[in-house]
Amino acid sequence: MIEEVKIQLSGTWQIKQAQIQRSELVDINYPTGISKDTLLQNLGTLQIQPATQQSDERILSLEGILEFRNQLLPVHLKFYPHPSKDAPSQGVVFISLGVSASNTPLSQAAISYLSAIGFLDENFSIKTTLPQSTMTWQGLNRAMVEAKLQKM
Repeated sequence: MIEEVKIQLSGTWQIKQAQIQRSELVDINYPTGISKDTLLQNLGTLQIQPATQQSDERILSLEGILEFRNQLLPVHLKFYPHPSKDAPSQGVVFISLGVSASNTPLSQAAISYLSAIGFLDENFSIKTTLPQSTMTWQGLNRAMVEAKLQKM
């Protein structure tokens, strides 16, 4: 299953919609400007590829670039599979900020915003069917209830 999911997740994904639940927002360092439940359109683009080193064969490590507000943010993803008969490509993904290889400083405002809405440092339940060009991420803990992604 890991190999199938690796192929499915790899590529460039447009984050078409992100549903935010206002009551769960974490406005710690950066105000989001979101004052009620909101549906964000075209939040950004996520390029995903397998990480060069896989530390555990049961967990899929991925790395990529999140393009958000004309800024490129490195991200690291870990996919924990939960296969079932109904949805063979189901599991949980944790997405966090990755290590930047460039000398370009990362925008703290962008990082704070993405953390506040619950996109960074968050677990998502992923549902996708091989070889679909769409995927749904359901937030498990914070303000982002659901994100719909489409492969480009």
